[in-house]
Amino acid sequence: MILNLNHENYDYTADNICMEKVWVDYYPEFFELKIKCYSEYVTVYNTSYVTEDLIKDFYDCVTNFVASKATSFHFGFGQKDPDFSMNVEMDTVGKLKIEIDMKIGDSTTSKHRCAFYIFSELGLLESFANNLQKLITGDIGETVVLNPVD
Repeated sequence: MILNLNHENYDYTADNICMEKVWVDYYPEFFELKIKCYSEYVTVYNTSYVTEDLIKDFYDCVTNFVASKATSFHFGFGQKDPDFSMNVEMDTVGKLKIEIDMKIGDSTTSKHRCAFYIFSELGLLESFANNLQKLITGDIGETVVLNPVD
């Protein structure tokens, strides 16, 4: 299958994934991330409790995707009912169509979700992955973004 996204002049700053470290517990070591995703149509955020290992798994997943020249991958925070997940498809020139699926934290049942597309490029995704380490080593308030705005 060949995916043609045809977004030559697309303004990627309208689409983004932002992950901010908002809280840390050192025993056992895990931290809270505020995950905010937005497109020109919707903005959604939620919090997710993650471990250092989960962030490393996310990094590994993205870097393996980049190195393998695969055309798609999936990753999510959470097993049965993920707080955040993304399905990434890449066309032949490195343009990415990313389907975001996030739990809405308006109830304890997790029945409300939001799913939408954002767009990016392979190099920006690789840079995002390389910056994920900052969430592990950085202070509270450390933020990593997919499509940086200058």
